Amino acid sequence: FQDCDPGLLKELVLKLRLSVFSPGDYVCRKGDIGRDMYIVKRGLLTVVADDGTTVIANLSEGSVFGEISLLSIPGSKLGNRRAANVRSEGYCDVFVLSKEDLWETLKEYPEARSKMVANGRSILLKSKQFDEELERTENLRQQHGHDKMADLGAKMTHLQVKVTKMMQDFNKAQGKFKDRINTLEDRLRQCTCDNNPLANKCTTHNDQSKDTLVAPTAKHEELSDESC
Repeated sequence: FQDCDPGLLKELVLKLRLSVFSPGDYVCRKGDIGRDMYIVKRGLLTVVADDGTTVIANLSEGSVFGEISLLSIPGSKLGNRRAANVRSEGYCDVFVLSKEDLWETLKEYPEARSKMVANGRSILLKSKQFDEELERTENLRQQHGHDKMADLGAKMTHLQVKVTKMMQDFNKAQGKFKDRINTLEDRLRQCTCDNNPLANKCTTHNDQSKDTLVAPTAKHEELSDESC
């Protein structure tokens, strides 16, 4: 994390969680899948051999370890597995950062991500845990995966355009169909009135009733005029 963007470091600090280890606790074991990285806040940790007795290195306040297995470095012989056993010598306070939080933050800092992977590659080379042929193979596999994803994305976009056009055509056809139904219903009502004598008689009777009601009103108006 040397020379990392200050903004990146600030975001990572906010995602740290504190864990306490008792004497003899193993923080991680060789061969375990790496899901977290660690920063020693207080106390002493030791890197021990498989026999559990031989001490290879000491990790004190400020030491960072476990990050290599989180970076998914192409060419690493270890893959995402731990390279060593780390044990607590006494009570130790350790900050823990999960792989998910690390990668989620690195999405916003691609340059820092590339730099961290390059530093991890150098560490693996020095420890003879790096295979360049394996790196080429994994890079080709990743590129092939990216190409397939890009092709799939293009197909999905094309399919989405087709579905959108189909929906537009369907809505247009549905509108025309509704118009035709309304026209047919109007014609059907007209035909029903033309072929129903009772409907015509009722209409004529209503018209005559209106005339009868209007006539007395007119006569009444004439009488009113004569009275005046």
